[in-house]
Amino acid sequence: MEALHKLFPNTNKGAKDLTRKQWLDSTDLLYSKNSQGKTPGYMMKEDWDILLALAKDYGGLDPVKPHADYYTSEFFDCK
Repeated sequence: MEALHKLFPNTNKGAKDLTRKQWLDSTDLLYSKNSQGKTPGYMMKEDWDILLALAKDYGGLDPVKPHADYYTSEFFDCK
């Protein structure tokens, strides 16, 4: 938090405790149940299948392409 507030002192109007809470609360959003143990940002086919079904059913996505046409995890080092 110190580094962030040093670079951007007006973050949360200087409230470092708020910045810390926001970071801790947001870390739960970095992973789905399918991506646990992977590098943050790693794309899972199962998550994309769900997302594309929602986009088709509620967002009008048509046609729905294969999930691999929308993302890649090629550049992640997941060792």
